[in-house]
Amino acid sequence: MRIIHLIDYFQPKLGYQETYLALAHLRLGHHVTVITSDRHYPFSDYASAFQKILGERKKKPGKFKEYGLDTLRLAAIEMPFTPVIFLRNLKTALAHLNPDMVFCHGIFSVVSFQAALYKEQFSYKLFYDSHAADFNTDFENSLLKKFYYLLYIKLMAPVIKKAADRLFAVGEAEKKFLLRFLKIPNYRVEILRVGIDPVFLKAKKEKRMEIRRKLGISPDEFAIIYTGKIAPGKDLPVLLRAVKLLEGLPVKILIIGGGNVHYIEKLKKQYPFREKVIWTGFITNKMLTKYYSAADTAIWPGNPSVAVLEAMAAGLPVIISRWFGTRYLNKNKTVLSFPRGNHIKLANLIKILSINSQFRQKLGIKAQLFIKNELSWDKIAKQAII
Repeated sequence: MRIIHLIDYFQPKLGYQETYLALAHLRLGHHVTVITSDRHYPFSDYASAFQKILGERKKKPGKFKEYGLDTLRLAAIEMPFTPVIFLRNLKTALAHLNPDMVFCHGIFSVVSFQAALYKEQFSYKLFYDSHAADFNTDFENSLLKKFYYLLYIKLMAPVIKKAADRLFAVGEAEKKFLLRFLKIPNYRVEILRVGIDPVFLKAKKEKRMEIRRKLGISPDEFAIIYTGKIAPGKDLPVLLRAVKLLEGLPVKILIIGGGNVHYIEKLKKQYPFREKVIWTGFITNKMLTKYYSAADTAIWPGNPSVAVLEAMAAGLPVIISRWFGTRYLNKNKTVLSFPRGNHIKLANLIKILSINSQFRQKLGIKAQLFIKNELSWDKIAKQAII
């Protein structure tokens, strides 16, 4: 089958669903092409956090092999200071590639509208997925967003809803958001969970001491890892306050990721115990597996992240805040959880894990088995097919 993965911005070095789902479809024997724009996502901190990994944001249009995937980058028109983008010559590309199926990553975009417009002419099956939820998407916080949403609902949404053969949401919160904003019946939206790159299942324990020496973490210290965006919704102050309560324990926090520079500096000033916190900035997924192997547990105190699943795949015990969208992770008690914002409860869980290595190991094995059995990309790719 000829499958196109269509997305506004494609940056495979950062991982993400669009990369691994496309690779899984390729492994299943399909002919896969990624069509995207000639630039990376306009992160607000692109220059400070992402450029050293991704290079210049603007790329050359053309055909490339990226992460093992045939990738067609099209010249694009981008609305300044927004991620709203229009792909030039998309119709021509679709005519040339003649796909049986187009999997559109994202539904609230101009590109998703373009895919719907051309469907009837080229007779492909059209699937959409959505990662938008209340915790990461707000159409009301600026006049520009309000205008775009009004335009989307009046002009684009009716065309997309009619053209879509299947609509996917990556979780319960995302499904709830999609149902509310598109005003569609519950049966139309299926859950297609985010899977995990198999590389995380192969975290090399022999790299543990090497990375710990590099970071200045001694063998007797209990290392906590957090990875992802550093933003207010991630509740890092809750983790930092919890660790502050554990002054008698040899604990270190490894924070991997980036965000607003001013916000990060504010956190460093508010929680100045430098000897306990290591800030690394963003690193590639290839390096991330080594850093997981150096940790003893992984914690996400606020909004969820796909990194939770990566840590589970690496065999780490995981602590998250309680939220209805991650209840499925409690299957077979594969994670520990605490009431969001309660740093005292979090501190107690950290203490339990730090002094009970057998419990840590048992939890890590359960977590890894859950990922292998339930969230492999090959299994998910078979669901996302005609």
